[in-house]
Amino acid sequence: MHEEYRDDILSSVMNTIADPILVVDEEGRYLEVFGGTDRSLYDDGRPLKGKMVSEILTKEFGQLVLRESGQTHDRHGYAECVRLSARHPDG
Repeated sequence: MHEEYRDDILSSVMNTIADPILVVDEEGRYLEVFGGTDRSLYDDGRPLKGKMVSEILTKEFGQLVLRESGQTHDRHGYAECVRLSARHPDG
């Protein structure tokens, strides 16, 4: 595969996934938002890009996200998938 097309292809594939994929840096800033195409389950996550976890999530859940993402980076030296599940207040 040509290097010049790799990012476009990867981004296109990731944007077809029903569940959202949120890329968060060590400080808690949303760097990228992919997927989340099932609008019956998820709101559009693109407005999160550039915002801080602390602006969006409750304090406790935000701390969990940052703790988990920091631990995976510390263990491996690179980003890793962390699957978190949250219940919607309505059920």
